[in-house]
Amino acid sequence: MYNNGMKISNACYYSGINRITYYYRKKHENIEDRRSSARIDNSTINKIIELCRERVTYGYNRIWALLRNSGIRIARKTVYKIMKNNNLTLPVHSHKNRKELKLLRADRPEMLIETDITYIPTNNGMTYLMCIKES
Repeated sequence: MYNNGMKISNACYYSGINRITYYYRKKHENIEDRRSSARIDNSTINKIIELCRERVTYGYNRIWALLRNSGIRIARKTVYKIMKNNNLTLPVHSHKNRKELKLLRADRPEMLIETDITYIPTNNGMTYLMCIKES
């Protein structure tokens, strides 16, 4: 609409967007592309992809550690973004059966036993306190 001689304010009004949004998008439309291409060369990206293919069970933290140990300085978030863009991220790990542990009930004595150990520093060294709770 703007190219046909209409004012930006009228074009934004008819298209249903705010002028602030129009100018913001115009200003920031290619900034992320410029950032990623300016800082990271293709050899680093290829190294990340190669490490992910060799070590399938490694997440972005371990891949970042491997890169750091080999002398490549890169941020963790950058490694995560590269892995995400190339579909190399792992599914999020969740702990299973934590709710079931809370639902356990003892029907008879010594059926459910919980233990805890605490280290207490003394003048003679460490003393251990172990608590046993029967339900």
